[in-house]
Amino acid sequence: GVVGGGLLSENETTECFERALAIHKEVNDFGGVAFSTLLLANALWSFGRAAEARPFFDEYQKMVDARPIPNLVAHAADARIWAAHSYGETVNSDDVRTATDGFLDIGAYGCLSHTVQGVAYWQQTLGESEEAAALLGFADKLRSDLGMILPPYEDRTLRIEAAGLGDLDPGLRSRAFARGRSMSVEEGIAEIKALASG
Repeated sequence: GVVGGGLLSENETTECFERALAIHKEVNDFGGVAFSTLLLANALWSFGRAAEARPFFDEYQKMVDARPIPNLVAHAADARIWAAHSYGETVNSDDVRTATDGFLDIGAYGCLSHTVQGVAYWQQTLGESEEAAALLGFADKLRSDLGMILPPYEDRTLRIEAAGLGDLDPGLRSRAFARGRSMSVEEGIAEIKALASG
């Protein structure tokens, strides 16, 4: 909870996840090992340490391949969406479908909002700032409907803005964001799947 609340420094956050991973390994808790591995990878990546994160992403994928539990599979697809740009890869439409459908199936709308932010980041790296802003609005709607606040290491809006979204005309950005907030879940999911397929 303290890590999730973003109350720790970068080093304290990664050390906390490393300790959690060691404890889960010690008691042979597969789910705990898997999620601690992914959380550590996400934290490192979010702190700009993509090279250090890659082995943990790869290890998580091996665990998912060995035991394709739906929740873990959806998280693996979400991680690939986010990591693609950092590793010079392209976002795969199958990953977008797997993550969105998987999170919808289990009712994990907070996780779904994270995937939506990932697609927004991808759109921003393609120079589609207006689309990125609309998707950020949709992700914000999903979180606000839940009363959810993302911890700083997971709220990647600033990363998306740093990729150029901040250069978008403020009025255009505001209108696009409002359009995203007005989308139903079905409309938002259809939009990101269409983007991934296009």
